[in-house]
Amino acid sequence: MKLTNETIIKSTSYDQQEIIRNIVKLHCTDGIEVDPTYSKGVFYTNAPDIEPMLKFDLFPQTEDTKQSSA
Repeated sequence: MKLTNETIIKSTSYDQQEIIRNIVKLHCTDGIEVDPTYSKGVFYTNAPDIEPMLKFDLFPQTEDTKQSSA
């Protein structure tokens, strides 16, 4: 296999979207099912295509986030 920027996953980054995309690539090939600490979804701001299907938070701040304590 030829290594490219698409096949190399760094273990450190200062970019949250790069981190979440790498997590999805490694561990969540079907997408993220649940985020128990969604809040406003800021983590997904520049990556809306990988938002979780279910969103929870102790103090929900969006209409599609359900109240829950993890």
